[in-house]
Order: sequence, then structure tokens, then C-alpha cells
Amino acid sequence: MSGPQSDKDCQGIPASQIEVEAISWVERADREDWGAQDDASLAEWLGRSTAHRISYLRIRDGWKRADRLVALRGTFGTPKENTGTRTRRMRLHIAAAAIAAVSLVGIWSVVSTNQPQASVYSTDLGGHKVLTLADGSQIELNTETEIRTKFDEHKRTVWIDRGEAFFKVVHDAGRPFVVLAGNHRITDIGTKFVVRREPDQLQVTLVEGSAEIDSPNQPGSQHAILQPGDVAIATATAMSVVKTTQESIARELSWRKGVLVFDRTTLADAAAELNRYNERKVFVADSDAAQQRIVGTFPANNVDLFGRVAQSVLGLHVKERGKNIVISQ
Repeated sequence: MSGPQSDKDCQGIPASQIEVEAISWVERADREDWGAQDDASLAEWLGRSTAHRISYLRIRDGWKRADRLVALRGTFGTPKENTGTRTRRMRLHIAAAAIAAVSLVGIWSVVSTNQPQASVYSTDLGGHKVLTLADGSQIELNTETEIRTKFDEHKRTVWIDRGEAFFKVVHDAGRPFVVLAGNHRITDIGTKFVVRREPDQLQVTLVEGSAEIDSPNQPGSQHAILQPGDVAIATATAMSVVKTTQESIARELSWRKGVLVFDRTTLADAAAELNRYNERKVFVADSDAAQQRIVGTFPANNVDLFGRVAQSVLGLHVKERGKNIVISQ
């Protein structure tokens, strides 16, 4: 008596097909005409792969449970019918359930292995968070920032949906580290860099190493290789790269220490930067006051100190309006 047909090496056979074959073997082994030749054929089939043996044992266990369930139903007064027919019907139900379960496991295995779910990280207003990723890379999130990360064996991808983040990337030539922000893409070449995403533009500042920025999904996309001190500013239609100093970069990164450093910054720009971190806002009421320049290091969460300096050092008028501060000439 020949057994179910399958490829000799069993490679590439779907798990569901192996389960069907296992069911056939288990069901036939329960028949009265099972003989020595069948034992040999079953042994040969089981020896082809571990998947065959696991499937057979699982189905056989379900088959035995069917016997017990049928006996239990009979004990509680189930209407009489042919016991063999009843048992086989129950067994087939259990076998079918086993196939469904294996199919679901197979689908989940593909999804979880090949399409890992993105992890989401965010900070609130004034928040600050340092992430250490599985590959040893670090991402530091500034105020009101949200990113998603998704790593697999081929690529490491980070989406920055809003806000600002500092990246310290462990380089791996076999797994590129890519940051996506809207239509723009930053590819690490062994790098420390800052990405700041605003509604109308993206700013990438390279601190150390090298990185590539492009916009692959835009017609006529621009492309640049950044070196330390380069600042790329990209919009929906254009990209420019300018050079800055290490001192300027250090000031830009002062938020990592919880402070904001202004070096002859206009009052309007300084107020706008401070407002990124606080519910209590600073409003500069007129153009004369807005063009005044301020120097100093301020705690990112101290709006009152900023107002006192504007009043005592710059000689401006400072008034409270509700929970906010209004500065004027």
C-alpha cells in the first residue's frame, strides 16, 4: 500500500500540505487493514523532515482526543449512531482545526519575520528622550517630536514625522541606516547628525562623519553628500547646503542639556525658539522690539527669566497677558 505523495526532499512544501498528508497517514493508521508495508511507508515519510514528524504527532494527538470526546458524548446520552462514523467525523473536525491553526501560524510567521512592525516614540511639549536601539545607535528626541523605527536584517529605517532628533549611528555597511522625512531621505555613512522637521522645510545638520540627502520620489530631485559643518535645508521644491561652524552647531544642540544658547539672536527668533518648549508663550508686539538682539544661555523651560532679561538688559516693556508674556518697545 503506497503512502501519500510528496517531494522527496520536502523543501518548499507549504505547511498546510504537510498537515494534509499527516492527517491522511493518521486516519489510515486507524484502519483495520493497516499492515507492515504501511508501517515502512510511514517511517519513510516521517524520516523526510522534522516538519513531517511534528505534524504527524500533532494530528495523532488530536485524533486521540477525538476518541475521548466521542466517548464522553456517549456517556451523556448522545443519540445512537454508528460509533465509527461518529469518531471519524469528530477526528476530521479536529484535523481541520489543526490545519487552520497551522495556516494562521504560517501567515503570522511571514508577517512577523519579513514585515516587523514599526515602533513609535514621541515626546510632549518640552520633553526630552534618549533612545538606544538594538544595533547600539542612539536617537535623542527634542520637544514635541515623533519618530517611527523599523529594523530588519537588510535595512534600518527611521521616519521622523515631526520635531527634531539627534542621531548617533553605528555604521553597518550591510544594513543601511535611513531617515525618512516627508519626501526626503537621509542615508548614514557613519554619522552624527541632527534632523529638524518643520511644516514647510527640513533641516539636516551634519556633526560628524558623512551622510547623503536626497528626495527620490520628487521629479528633478536634488542630491548632496554632507560633510561635518554642512547644513542642508530642503523644501518641497528645492535644496540648498551651507557651511556653519562647530560653535554654531554646539549652540544648536544645547537643547540636549536643557538650555537654549542665543548669540546676538533677534528677539523674535529667540522667542519663537523658546515657545517650542513651553505652554506659556512669549509674544513680541512690535518690529522694533523684534529686531533687538539678545545674548545668553537660558533654561528651555524658564520663560520668566527671558522676560526679565528683555526688560532689565534690553530696556523693553514686559507685561503679562493671561498666562503669556508680551514684550514691546
